[in-house]
Amino acid sequence: NELIKNKFNGIIVKNNNEKLFTKELLSLIKNVYLRKKYGSRAFKTINNEFSLEKFIRKNEKIYYKLFINKFKKNIENI
Repeated sequence: NELIKNKFNGIIVKNNNEKLFTKELLSLIKNVYLRKKYGSRAFKTINNEFSLEKFIRKNEKIYYKLFINKFKKNIENI
């Protein structure tokens, strides 16, 4: 899952492609609407992917799996 999606919430330019980088940078400098659109979408992506709630849910799942595995091992040893 990529954080930046090209032409959706930002611009991705391959390494050492100075010509394309310059072209894309100039398009952002000249186009206020595009800057705001990419910025707004990037903000939403980051809030969705890295929210506190999502972080907590991921950690809960990890701890739950660890707990279940430990519980299963303890039951097997009885």
